[in-house]
Amino acid sequence: MTSYFRTTIGQREQLDRIFDQVGLTHEDVKRILADPTLATKMVAALNPQPLQFAPSTYTKVEQQLFRWASLGVVISYEQWEHILQQADDFIPVTDSDEPLVTGGFGYDNPKAVANKLFEAFTPPSGYTKRNYIKDAELRYAPGMKPSGGLRLVHFDPSAYAGLSPKAALRAARTDKVRLAGIEVLEHLVLNPESGLTWDGKRYYYTNLSGLQSVWSIVPFLYRWDDSGQLQLDARRDDADDGWSSPVVREC
Repeated sequence: MTSYFRTTIGQREQLDRIFDQVGLTHEDVKRILADPTLATKMVAALNPQPLQFAPSTYTKVEQQLFRWASLGVVISYEQWEHILQQADDFIPVTDSDEPLVTGGFGYDNPKAVANKLFEAFTPPSGYTKRNYIKDAELRYAPGMKPSGGLRLVHFDPSAYAGLSPKAALRAARTDKVRLAGIEVLEHLVLNPESGLTWDGKRYYYTNLSGLQSVWSIVPFLYRWDDSGQLQLDARRDDADDGWSSPVVREC
């Protein structure tokens, strides 16, 4: 490029034809020669970065199945295929709705299941886990229809953001949906890095609001960065902009 003005008339005409074909004038060429970084910017603009695609629903569900298997859950071929078929057919009902494979540790003994889930939870690097309500009998969302073993449900972690658990329960009854219980903990166990995304704005701290019918205060999951803790605890029925009450729906 820097030899442009030292070319012969024939060479200059040939270069001019090339520049003209790509829409460059003499003034454009002068500006590029005066500031070669413009050429770099042009090349970058003509060669955009490849698109980044989020994992498909099928992939997310398959990863959850592998996670359950790694925790010692026996999954039959028929179960595996049935759940992946449901993943293929999964259509989110809200912008934040996602698939959740639930029930790996059974449904009959909620207290034992809750403790086993928290024991299975592997916190992200740099964090420890704390269960301050280990004697609590956490339950699945009331009214759901678990049939033994693993199943796929809709899980909306951002539902009823900013409402207190009681207000969320009233709204859920009006909307005819179910607030999640132990499913919130399952979601964290299957997606441990999700705890690091909680920011109280786009990704909310989560109440287990479906359990308030058997609790005077409501269980919740929270992250303390100053002490490096991801914790399961209980709180009063307070409204807070940074908190949500997740919803579960049958597939």
